[in-house]
Amino acid sequence: MMYHYRRKCMQIYRRTLSSKATTTHDGYKSIGSFHSDNIEDLIRIPNDQYISPELPFDTSKEYSLSQHVPSNHSSTIPFANTQQYKKQYTNLDRSWAFLNHGAFGLALDVGLQRSNSWRLFLEKQPLRYFDRYLLNHLVHSTRSLVDFVSDNDEEYNSTIREGTALLQNVTSGMNAVIGGHARTKKNGLVFYYDIGYGSTKKIAQTYHGEKTISIPFEKEYLPQLQTIKSSFNRDENDWNERTAEIYIRALDSTIHKLIKDRGRTAVHDSLLILDHITSNTAIHTPINAIAKHAKEEYGMLICVDGAHSLLSLSLDMSIILSSSPCDSNGYVDVYLTNCHKWLSSPRGVATLFCTNEEIRDTILSQPAVVSHGVNDGYLSRFIWNGCRDYSAALSLPVICDYWKSANVDIV
Repeated sequence: MMYHYRRKCMQIYRRTLSSKATTTHDGYKSIGSFHSDNIEDLIRIPNDQYISPELPFDTSKEYSLSQHVPSNHSSTIPFANTQQYKKQYTNLDRSWAFLNHGAFGLALDVGLQRSNSWRLFLEKQPLRYFDRYLLNHLVHSTRSLVDFVSDNDEEYNSTIREGTALLQNVTSGMNAVIGGHARTKKNGLVFYYDIGYGSTKKIAQTYHGEKTISIPFEKEYLPQLQTIKSSFNRDENDWNERTAEIYIRALDSTIHKLIKDRGRTAVHDSLLILDHITSNTAIHTPINAIAKHAKEEYGMLICVDGAHSLLSLSLDMSIILSSSPCDSNGYVDVYLTNCHKWLSSPRGVATLFCTNEEIRDTILSQPAVVSHGVNDGYLSRFIWNGCRDYSAALSLPVICDYWKSANVDIV
């Protein structure tokens, strides 16, 4: 009796699938038991050969981009902090003056509409959504975001696509980075400045214990930054020598004291965590200048918490990351950023950038949540962490299209 019931259910499911075009019918090509195309192959397809998957639902009831993009807007400076943006293109309570994107973000209407369309599609036939559509469209979201933050040639873009993973948030990525470092670099320490983000300190202390080193900065060095003016050119701030000198003095002092007190002769393979924009003090940290010193002087690995940076700063990964086919001046090994803050996506999506294959195969060989794709490649190990709401990540293509239509230049 149970056999006939299950057989009947499968017949109904097949009829449901045949009513709409699906991604593939050729069996298990991707992670786990998903009937999706192989996502490692999809991310490697050159842009001129890649065909984006069609949306499996009607979008005519969603607001069009032309209704949302400000008229006559030609500025290349992000306008996410303007009242026009907040009143016309979000669901913000009009009685509030919303100032703080840096905390929990403010989602665009176009992103909410798209994410809701995905949720409705999911609930009409969950198995169809997860089994046949989700992974292919998550790859498309990954590619869309890379194209948005990079205007380099195809050789570099293909490298950064292979080094990009979608996450739920920066905290999840920081768990993977710090946890992986503790697992693979047994003698390495983890350093962070005391003005850094609070949860990062707790993550480091959880994984590294006594090997966690807080760099004293707030009392002695932070006041010195007040005498230095930031450059209008945000790229120059990543190399601001006067600011970097203050950070480097604090780093050197901490390491010299560590050597004296603990008898350590080297900090090679230690991890240095930098906040691109600090959460509590909103300081633009000169990440490239500090990273260059830490890497060349001490052989450190560099991870940047860029939770607040996407769309608020230029993020040309060819001049930030330490490994690329371009003539890179970057010294950062891993870069994390959230999409729900200034990019204004729905909450629940972030990005991890790492173009260094050795680091991807060692420190980043395990995500914070291990699931089906852990042994199938970099993208595969991060793309799926269980049955949850992926709609925020699936809204990224329309979010990127919105900002492109608004002529926002972030690179």
